[in-house]
Amino acid sequence: FGNRFASQMSLRAAFTRVFEAAARTKASTQFRAARYYRTSGISSSSVLHGGAPLRLAQIMTATGLAAGGVYTYNEPGLQRSLQFWFRAFPIFCHYKVTEYRVSGKPLEDQLAAYELLHDRYAPTVEALVLKLRGFYLKSAQFVAIMDDFLPPQYMSFCKRTQDSVPTSMTSEQVRSVVETSLGRPIGEVFCMWEDEPLGAASIGQVHRGRLKDGREVVVKVMYPGVERLFRWDLKSLKDFVWLAQPQHLPELDEIERQFLTEFDYRKEAQNLEKVRQNVMPKWGHRVVIPKPVLDLCSEQVLVMQHLPGKKLTDGIREHYRKIASQVGRTLEELEAEQKERILRGDKIKRSVAAEAALTNLQT
Repeated sequence: FGNRFASQMSLRAAFTRVFEAAARTKASTQFRAARYYRTSGISSSSVLHGGAPLRLAQIMTATGLAAGGVYTYNEPGLQRSLQFWFRAFPIFCHYKVTEYRVSGKPLEDQLAAYELLHDRYAPTVEALVLKLRGFYLKSAQFVAIMDDFLPPQYMSFCKRTQDSVPTSMTSEQVRSVVETSLGRPIGEVFCMWEDEPLGAASIGQVHRGRLKDGREVVVKVMYPGVERLFRWDLKSLKDFVWLAQPQHLPELDEIERQFLTEFDYRKEAQNLEKVRQNVMPKWGHRVVIPKPVLDLCSEQVLVMQHLPGKKLTDGIREHYRKIASQVGRTLEELEAEQKERILRGDKIKRSVAAEAALTNLQT
């Protein structure tokens, strides 16, 4: 967003590209918004003043929605795509108009203008991500690990998606998926099952349970039909990136190749077991890798050993808080210093001795 988000195209070029992108999303919907733009008598100069940009963007997007409406009744993926464009395109236009208006002004004025947009639209984007979930949620979780990738207004909600995402399946739906996968009632496999999930993510959610033999386990349950929705979401996002920042399409193509391998929990269970067999014999005195219960795993359900403990991020922060205290600093001071060094391109120095002392490694 801001300078990163806005490419150097003109508004007219931006409007033209978005309709081409919308047509790519579903050619059979035959979007006619571009025709409306050409025949409405609205010039590119007239959309640069007052509230016209957002109104025009909403009219254009609504035209596409109306044209595609007949197709949405039996196509949830297209419904999601239209919802995304209806919200994202006006926001994109507002950023483009702001870029035009502040061009040539002092940097402080430009940053202040963008800050207002960030404050205004971050809640809208957050609500859209949590409503649509799918790959939009996956993307938010992915960028949350890169602190300087987005403005703070957007980054704050992206970080919240890592561990505080609302669940989207009822307990009855979860039980139905698990029982269908197992081919028998939950009560025949588990002596204890918690309907309240431990957490939720983009393609599934996790529940605790106890097997009949007493083993404590966690169970990942995939949302029904999520793979098809992911493919629609990826198509919509790729079209949007093609519009806003086409130079980043190759990265999104690679992300697509990686993420589309996640929709079979049997492969995840096999990989988990392979890693466990390779690591535990040598490093089992230092690390623990959960053991999958392979005979209970399926394409949509993954059952594995429950390991009590802290969140990984909390454990890492606690570890580095101790390192910071050894050098007379707070963790926050250490983080700020390291970020400043990264921004300057400095080589980051590590306190190997301090880390070794804390982790009992021999150096």
